[in-house]
Amino acid sequence: LAELLDLDEAPERVEVYDNSHISGTNPVGGMIVSGPEGFIKAQYRKFNMKSEDLTPGDDYAMMREMLTRRFRRLVKDKEKDQSEGWAAPDLVLIDGGRGQLSAAHEVLDELGLSEIRIA
Repeated sequence: LAELLDLDEAPERVEVYDNSHISGTNPVGGMIVSGPEGFIKAQYRKFNMKSEDLTPGDDYAMMREMLTRRFRRLVKDKEKDQSEGWAAPDLVLIDGGRGQLSAAHEVLDELGLSEIRIA
């Protein structure tokens, strides 16, 4: 994986994100996590989309909301110097196209986390 993505070393923590909806209704996002020993199911998360102004079926906005909620929590934990929160990933994988990838970059840049690799 490190060679494929031109990383200096193999990532320890990888988070994978995807979102889904049923014809624009019931929007949800999912995060799965893997580490050196494999998948870490206890750290999987489901994000029910809560935004009032979310346009039904807007995959880019759904990705932005999910990643903002997840990484805003990381920033808060860092500010409070809390180590019991979710660790920062070495790599974020986005299931989607260029639009979702662009949304992910925007969120991490806005939160000051541009050092996290995204693919």
